[in-house]
Amino acid sequence: MADLVSNATGGFATFIKHTVPEYFAGLPVPANLEELKGLSLYDFWVLTPFITALLLPFIIYVSSLRFRQAFDLKHNQSGLFQWASIFYNGDILSVLPFLFGFVPGLFTYAAIYLAGQGSGLTWLTFAAGYILVPLLDLIVGENSYNPTEDQEKKLTENVGFRIISLLYTPTYIGTVIYGAYVISTRPELTTLDLIGLAVSTGISGGFGIGCVHELIHRPHLAELSMGILATVFANYSHFWIEHLWGHHKRVATDLDPASSNLGDTIYGFLPKCIWYSFRDAVDLEHRYRIKHKKSILEDRILLGYVASAVIAYAVYVYFGTNALYFYLAQGFITALHIENANYIEHYGLRRRVVEGETDRNGEPIFERPGWFHAWDTGERISNWILFNIQRHPDHHTNAGRPYQILRTLPQSPTLPTGYAGMFVLSWIPPLYFAVMDPLVKNAYRVREEMEAKGIAASAFPKGSNNISSWFKKEGEGFFEEGSSVASKYGFAGGSDKDKTSDVWDENYDELFEKNKAKATESRKLEEYEAQLAAANAKAKAE
Repeated sequence: MADLVSNATGGFATFIKHTVPEYFAGLPVPANLEELKGLSLYDFWVLTPFITALLLPFIIYVSSLRFRQAFDLKHNQSGLFQWASIFYNGDILSVLPFLFGFVPGLFTYAAIYLAGQGSGLTWLTFAAGYILVPLLDLIVGENSYNPTEDQEKKLTENVGFRIISLLYTPTYIGTVIYGAYVISTRPELTTLDLIGLAVSTGISGGFGIGCVHELIHRPHLAELSMGILATVFANYSHFWIEHLWGHHKRVATDLDPASSNLGDTIYGFLPKCIWYSFRDAVDLEHRYRIKHKKSILEDRILLGYVASAVIAYAVYVYFGTNALYFYLAQGFITALHIENANYIEHYGLRRRVVEGETDRNGEPIFERPGWFHAWDTGERISNWILFNIQRHPDHHTNAGRPYQILRTLPQSPTLPTGYAGMFVLSWIPPLYFAVMDPLVKNAYRVREEMEAKGIAASAFPKGSNNISSWFKKEGEGFFEEGSSVASKYGFAGGSDKDKTSDVWDENYDELFEKNKAKATESRKLEEYEAQLAAANAKAKAE
């Protein structure tokens, strides 16, 4: 043990005495404007850690400001031009900002192109995703504007939003194939380069979850197909099945592996979520096959993973072993991003459950998802990149609302920054708990105040339709008549509420209304606080 401590101390001392001074001595810091103009792209890349360190006081200050604002659930957070309606008129200017969704892919194409031309350049997307995007979120802040009903109709009917989302999957597949090709043709790439390529491509795919998530919820077969194809290239084919019929039914409950609880670390949550989500997806697909009299050979999870295996074999045959490792690794990193998003989206939030009653499927009866059951984030830049997935409470209330008309709700539990910054925070559990646990407690306090005024946790936003996709646009879960864009605007062929459900065949509104007097808490707040108090008392005693 003494040797271990001695080696660690010696290594740290060497790092401080030699590595750090050598790094600073080698930095291409410009002494004047002319030298600044002469800096190359690689020079800026080398300077990235130094620039980030210089910006650290600003980052800490603005982060602390946003943290304080997150406690105020009566008002929106701050932002530049936060009430501007210019992007909600239903014209081309409304569509163009969502081209930001392709920026992670562009950084990845650049990382692949520059592979081998400088140390660490293949990690370009990591720096863009987890330094640049969080910084822009802190600077630009929240978009607080929600579209009017007239604007909603124009935005819903603008085909440009569909075109942009349909283009995502081909660009993602392009990064995978291009990366495999470059790996096969540049044998000089180092292990660090290869890992960087996999990480950059996986991060690009991970940021793409905003679009893929949108595609699998939309009522057109073209979008659904593109969404499923993206999960195939990410080697994560079960995700869309579990998400549509598992997560959206069981969200913010202990039955949902994708809804983290108080005290869950990201490192404990990820393996548990991945395994149990797969298990639930298999069960859901079994229910689907039984109901539709389909054989195991028609199992959509099985077919998806067979397709992933065929692609993996093709990558191996045409591009070699290293390219195969790259393909598998980028899919794994994409999957980690999907579940990292799940980790932060519902942390600590729980729906009330009806005591001692079950639905016809043998599952507990929960209140409908509403403003309280997901964390809201109005950050303009990351919402453009992630296709408004961060306006999450509105999405879970009405999954049929397309991304361009999702609303941000000041009363909802609010994250202090966008998903990119929250991802980084979640990787440091003590810091994450220090930020999020007080916000969870505050959210429950506000919910109690709202309920004292007669406003239930599921009272708004109006218009529930919590399970929606091409398979059934409205009415499979909780459903309020006329709430879907299909029935309001005749979108995608109009209403299909009378169509038979694919998995869940139950009137959940009627079921909960009949039993709501028996509804009790399912939260773990008091239990968690008691555990923390016991741990602190034990530590003091020792």
